This record gives sequence, C-alpha cells and structure tokens, in this order.
Amino acid sequence: MQFPVKLPVDGYRDEILAAIASEPVVILTAETGAGKSTRVPLWLWQAGRRIHVTQPRRIAARALSNYLARACGVPWGREIGYQTGLDGNRSAATTLLYLTDGVQMVREIQGGRDYDVLILDEIHEWNLNQEVLIGLVRKNLDGGFFKASGKRVVIMSATLKARQISTFLNHAPVIT
Repeated sequence: MQFPVKLPVDGYRDEILAAIASEPVVILTAETGAGKSTRVPLWLWQAGRRIHVTQPRRIAARALSNYLARACGVPWGREIGYQTGLDGNRSAATTLLYLTDGVQMVREIQGGRDYDVLILDEIHEWNLNQEVLIGLVRKNLDGGFFKASGKRVVIMSATLKARQISTFLNHAPVIT
C-alpha cells in the first residue's frame, strides 16, 4: 500500500524500524501532521507485527483505524480496528488495534499484552491513564519483561520533553 503524499516521517522509516527492532523502548517526536499516528503503525503491521496504538480520545481511535483500513483496502474491523470504553469495531483477526489509553491501561493491569508493539501516541496530552501506562512501561523495563518477551514500546508525541521521558525510561533512544 502506497500513500499518495509523502510525509516527513517517511524519510525516517528505516531509522525508526531499526530502533524499534533493537531497543525495548523508543521515543519518537515530530510535529503534528508528520505521519506518526498512521505511518509507524502501518509499517510495523505490514511487517507482520501485532500493534496496539493508544489515543487519548475515542474519536481519534475510531477515525485513525477507519482511515487506515480504507487506505489498506481491508474491511474496517477485521484486520484493522478500534476499541474504546464505549464501543469498538474489531474481530479475532484484528492485528492493528487503535484503542483509548484507558482501555489499554486496564488491559496492561490485567496482563492483557496481546501485541508485539505497543505505541503510546499523543503522550504530550498527559493524563492519568498515560501516566500509569508510562509507569507500567518503566516497571516492565526494569523487570526485564521486554527483554524476555521481545515486545516493544514506542512513545510518540508532537511536543514532549523527550529527554526527561528518556531518562525516566533508562535512557531510551529519542528520534526527532
């Protein structure tokens, strides 16, 4: 699947994918509209990975999943879907799931880690759910969970104090 418009993040594809392959946690910052929320999950999904992408708002989870399903020519809710606390459109075949950060927080606390890569998107919109998720990432990083399981986390934001988050997450690499 090719997108008709080249976005700024496209020029960093190889660097981003290499960092995710080699590091348990990667921080990605780029301006709004750079393609973070669509391109990065798509690249990982096309590589056969199971992806969860958190969003702080229900409408974003729904709209992004719908957009990518249409762009990829797959039925919305089959391979690409979404889940919020109020509704969802997904199936057993869903491998690219956009969900609200609150739903993912509950899944993490309950041990529901049915993904290969967890993308925490829009972290600059800091809220309690995101704070708990970042804390759980740190706990899992310190406990060796990512090394043992091979799972990865990507933290994405348009405006983020990336160095502070990197320091908190054991000096996770930052790609800007």
